Amino acid sequence: MEKTLTVWAEYKGEEMQVTFTAGTVRTDYGVPGSPEWNEVDPYSIEVEHLEILGLDVKMDGLPPDLHDAIMALSDGLEWKE
Repeated sequence: MEKTLTVWAEYKGEEMQVTFTAGTVRTDYGVPGSPEWNEVDPYSIEVEHLEILGLDVKMDGLPPDLHDAIMALSDGLEWKE
């Protein structure tokens, strides 16, 4: 699978806002003539910007459990080009 483009998504909660970016891969059903589409590569998801209570926060300083919880917020978001 080849990477095609970078997409972004936003989570907006009451106290926290997160902007995620991710690469996509071109995929299909694996049979000749099947349709193709771009799909988010889950291993490429990164936090582009994190704001908690109005303050910019860096992900690298967070405890692993909090880091994982923030990354989980990307599940189910609408990705945009």
